[in-house]
Amino acid sequence: MALVLGKEDGVWIDSPREASKQYDLFELAAFRYFARKKPIPSQTGGPCNGEDTSSSMVPSQASSSHQIVLREEGPGLNTTTEGIARNRKRKRKTRSTYTPNTKEVAAKARHEAIRPFILAAYEAFGQRLADGSLPRSWIQPASSEPEMGDEDVDFVALAGVWQADLAEIVFQDSEEHFPLFNALVRNDCASEVLAACMGHTFLLPKRSAFLLSDFSRLSPLIPATRSEGYDIILLDPPWENKSVQRQATYATLPNRNLLGLPLQKLAHSDGALVAIWVTNREKLRAFVESELLATWGLRLEATWHWLKVTPEGETISPLDLAHHRPYEVLVLARAPSEEQDVPSAEREQPSETQHVASAEREQPSEMQQAASDEREQPFGTHKMNTVESPASSQLTVTPSAPDNFVIVSVPGEHSRKPPLKCLLEKYSAKGASSRGLELFARELTAGWTSWGNEVLRFQDAKYFVAKGGRALTPDCSSNHLARPREVK
Repeated sequence: MALVLGKEDGVWIDSPREASKQYDLFELAAFRYFARKKPIPSQTGGPCNGEDTSSSMVPSQASSSHQIVLREEGPGLNTTTEGIARNRKRKRKTRSTYTPNTKEVAAKARHEAIRPFILAAYEAFGQRLADGSLPRSWIQPASSEPEMGDEDVDFVALAGVWQADLAEIVFQDSEEHFPLFNALVRNDCASEVLAACMGHTFLLPKRSAFLLSDFSRLSPLIPATRSEGYDIILLDPPWENKSVQRQATYATLPNRNLLGLPLQKLAHSDGALVAIWVTNREKLRAFVESELLATWGLRLEATWHWLKVTPEGETISPLDLAHHRPYEVLVLARAPSEEQDVPSAEREQPSETQHVASAEREQPSEMQQAASDEREQPFGTHKMNTVESPASSQLTVTPSAPDNFVIVSVPGEHSRKPPLKCLLEKYSAKGASSRGLELFARELTAGWTSWGNEVLRFQDAKYFVAKGGRALTPDCSSNHLARPREVK
């Protein structure tokens, strides 16, 4: 479920509801989707309660145990005998003024540039809550949390043992067995199907495909020709992160390993929209924008931001907290078509007569132009990408993704991102018929292909509930579900 915020420069996404649209018989369980982490406390209110928004976006005041009490002698001073001695000792110390380094200065400049857009989206979000157009039930999951059952299958550990080649996944309606690892498996059904693996039941969306492998086994994803490539490519790389490494949440990937990703072979010959999730580290942002995009032959088009809020409507941390921003970055870029990728000197130059004929053919009438101007564009009026097909000499017009767009949602557990299929399709030349590919995925998307070393993690049946009281058990599959097959 998505709801436009403000002047169409932001959108609220109810992640469980939006992701549940791709299932006919089941839906995501909201109480199992969210991480339920407490927000980082702040001493300053946010825009929801009318307080000053200059330093924080957390609406509620911090608890009394976190409030700073200012004494007449000055903040933090202790007037006891022991405290006075400590204060005198403290005065003898010479404290040097901290000078931010180059990366910190650049990061602050980025933050100050995007800050007004995030504030505007958050204020529009608060207004939606206030006027009731965004029900609080959409952002606050049920308070009861049933037992989650067995632990998740550790696919990463399983891939490292010698029995990995023997592991199989079984589609329950057909009882067909397929290799679990290093094989592209597809469900061509018009509805979701159930599959069993390692004593767990997994739910596979309609017309979805997955490849469970490590970074060195990507060849099954590469199409035979670029005309069979992907129109949308979404990446959520496990960027190197000290916090993640300390907590051992998941394995990270050295940044430079991404340079070897065969993205140009994956993109469609007509071009592709590429979206990359990036953290707020300035070193990483610079690497993506100055090196990674150039290596992949991409053109930067827009930068979106995902503002993370709690089920209570607060941001997960103060907006200006330098080392823990409440937002993440989504970099959007374009892979050129084969025609655009050819050096201009090598392209066939049309004659003057062909230019005139093409101009006459493409010139719309006044009535057509008026109808086009009145047609509603998604999220306001945007620039257009115009790609000419050499075979048909027709123009394919695709709206460019808007810059500084803000997505507001409650984050799922373990950095689970909001579903973006419907949003990204608006800026793909083929719209809803686009072929999509998600790399480093941990869940599947209907109609798309997904790859990752934990690609089935959130497809476990325990993360779903049945619609209409239908029991979600290994024997609940029915004969009307079509027979899935493996794609060679």
